[in-house]
Amino acid sequence: MTLKEFKRLMLRNRWLLILIPVVTAVSVYFFTSLQQDKYTSKTTIFTGIASGYRIAGDNNEGFRIGAENAFGNFNSLIEARDTKEEVIFNLLATHLMLPKSDPKILDKENYDRLKELLPAALRKKLVAGTVEKTAANIEAYFKSSNKNEIHKLLNSNDPVYSYNALSNVQTSRVGASEMVELEYTSNDPAVSQHTLEFLLVVFTRKHKDLFAGQTESVISFFDSAKQNAYERLKEAEQKLLDFNKANHIVDYEGQIATTSAEKAALADRAYNLEMEYAGAFANLKTVEESLKKRGVANMHNQEIGRIRNQLAKVTSDIAEAESVAKNGSDASASSKLARLRQQEKNLTDQLKETINKYYADTHTTSGASTDGLLDEWVRNSILVEQIKSQLNLMHKQQEAFAGEYDKLVPLGAEVRKIRREIEVAEQEYMFQMQGLKQSMLTQQNIELASQLKVIDQPNLPSSSSTDLMIPILVLFGAVGAFFMTTTGIVAADLLDTSLKTPAFVSKITNFPVIGVLLGTRKGKYSRLADRAEEQLAKQLLLRYHQKESIKGPFLVGVLSSHAGEGKSTVSNVLATHLQSFGIDTLVLYPENNHLDALEVTPNATLYSPLSGVTPNVSVAELSGKNMLNYSIVLVEFPAVLDNAYPVSLLKDLDLTILTVKANRKWQQADRNVFASIKGLTDSSIEVVLNGAAPEDVEEFIGAGSNKQKGDNVAERDNTKVLTPEPVDQNHWEGEAAVLNS
Repeated sequence: MTLKEFKRLMLRNRWLLILIPVVTAVSVYFFTSLQQDKYTSKTTIFTGIASGYRIAGDNNEGFRIGAENAFGNFNSLIEARDTKEEVIFNLLATHLMLPKSDPKILDKENYDRLKELLPAALRKKLVAGTVEKTAANIEAYFKSSNKNEIHKLLNSNDPVYSYNALSNVQTSRVGASEMVELEYTSNDPAVSQHTLEFLLVVFTRKHKDLFAGQTESVISFFDSAKQNAYERLKEAEQKLLDFNKANHIVDYEGQIATTSAEKAALADRAYNLEMEYAGAFANLKTVEESLKKRGVANMHNQEIGRIRNQLAKVTSDIAEAESVAKNGSDASASSKLARLRQQEKNLTDQLKETINKYYADTHTTSGASTDGLLDEWVRNSILVEQIKSQLNLMHKQQEAFAGEYDKLVPLGAEVRKIRREIEVAEQEYMFQMQGLKQSMLTQQNIELASQLKVIDQPNLPSSSSTDLMIPILVLFGAVGAFFMTTTGIVAADLLDTSLKTPAFVSKITNFPVIGVLLGTRKGKYSRLADRAEEQLAKQLLLRYHQKESIKGPFLVGVLSSHAGEGKSTVSNVLATHLQSFGIDTLVLYPENNHLDALEVTPNATLYSPLSGVTPNVSVAELSGKNMLNYSIVLVEFPAVLDNAYPVSLLKDLDLTILTVKANRKWQQADRNVFASIKGLTDSSIEVVLNGAAPEDVEEFIGAGSNKQKGDNVAERDNTKVLTPEPVDQNHWEGEAAVLNS
């Protein structure tokens, strides 16, 4: 569809394009004005999802990854049934405590409606001293039964106290920011404001509880696991303590190391003492041999032996006292050691005195001096006894350390096993402590990040959104109706396959269009209709003069598929205009169609279509007229799909005019019948479109003058009319003879 065609289509349906939008706009205004006023309150919350401060770092990242999920959780929490119930309970409690309507809380219409919804006895039962207690009473009464008044009220379609009413809360994210805008619409401005206020309180608390509760189970798990790990650690440490007490262990590694070192040191000292004892004993034997050679006999008499035995015992006691004094375990060891050394000195002097006395009694004055040997013998005897005592003590110590070492060595595996248990329990305890610490830190992070801040408090609406929306709805209704009507008209036109334009007729029928007739002659279209008819007559004259040789009148057949398509109109139009041009024209009408309506004249007559069915029937025979008197003969055929028509005339036609109505469709039956007719006639078939739109007619015939019909006389006088050539007389002699007979 071209722009020009679109413009014509719109002009053709201009009243429809005006009427439908106007009716729509009036209807929208009427129905919207009947609606109850709506008041919308708004509030804005800062969520801090992405930029909320976190204790554990990563403050730039925040919870950016889960931001979309968090906003989805906001919507779900606001739309939760439990949230709606708590808001309604608080709102209802506030309204029930009003002694009378208050525009700042509840208008008179809703206040009166509330008194009708809940009986006075129930209101008195529910109302308490404060809003909180009243809300608690309402909640308790609501949960007491699923068929009580409060339960029915919440599940109704009440505009204030129902789940459906709270469904009007709209949540939307403000752009790509971290702020969420809440809107609520109701029939009372105060109700809209207070509903959002209660919703903010309930939502903020539930949001915080929801986020804090996410880590409670984790914290509980780690706390329990930490306590269990601590009990296992205490049990393992107690086991090690009991084991050390039972085995007299203070520091196992230190003790085993000390015992091993002392054992090795004692072995070295014992070896050295044995070597020293062997040397001292050998020296003692040597001194004794020397004394024997000098005449000192019986060195082992009873007194000397007794003193030596006492000296050996004291020497042994000195060795033990020295060992005790070296360890420092006994404070009296030093005094005891000094006493023993004094006793040793006394016994040594006594031994020397006894030996000297014994020697003086048994030797003469001429005997050899033995003082040096006796002193040496005494020293060696004492040394031997000392070393012997030390060796005895050393052997006892070796036996003690060997027993201690043999006792400690087997305990090492058990000590290591218990210590492994302690280490494992300690690691588990530290792991659980770290998990608990991290969980508690995460909880603090979540609590900090879940802090919601109200940027804009709910406002008290001053105007109804319905009043603001009426002009917009009316405008959109009118514009929408206009575009929908336009779309419908264009779609109907595109889907319309009727023969409405000459171009479409030529495309569908495959026949050229010779003329277009207007569907109406009223008013301003009268001149256009005359021009279209005149144009059709001129086109026929052109076809007439295009004929190479004329041996008789120019025979034109006027056909149509069905009756009522304008054959008679076309015939009358052509005959009238041709006669006005001074061309003798004869019109033949089928008698079965015009028997009552048509008056037979010299230029118009009736014929029988059935007579034309007979082969080789001429026009002269059908009309009973002398063809020599006419230049053009128009033969109107009956509807070719509805009646019998003179087939025999088809071969004599010089031009076939097919008339079609602009409001009909070209069917397959039309194609078939005119394909057959085209095969029976040598004339061209051209179409006259009858009942076309004025703009299509004007486009086909061209723009012309707007003069009235009476003004066309001068124009017609200046117009050169093409007159037909003389008729061949010989051709029509036979037909004239037939008529005369």
